Amino acid sequence: RFLSGDELQNLWGVLEKAKEEGLLACQDKIRLRGIYKIQVACYFQLMILTGARGIEWKAARIQDIDLVRLELRPESTKNDEPAITLPPDAIPILELLLSLPR
Repeated sequence: RFLSGDELQNLWGVLEKAKEEGLLACQDKIRLRGIYKIQVACYFQLMILTGARGIEWKAARIQDIDLVRLELRPESTKNDEPAITLPPDAIPILELLLSLPR
């Protein structure tokens, strides 16, 4: 089933809080746990915004993301679509992910 507007808003709030907690954990020297928390929250947000599946985001490489065309071009998708459109709201999330240490 699809989430109601209230459920989606609550979920988004929880994901934002998780990212904030992750950033704080990184500052408090709990770096790996903080980074993981941020990554998971960002992946869920990207799945919500794009409709892409988790496996598509997990397998995505930096070179698969085209910020000029606002597209994710994974090697394969479930429906064999050539690209997944990235809404403008996805850009700050991707920038946060790319700023994390590897």
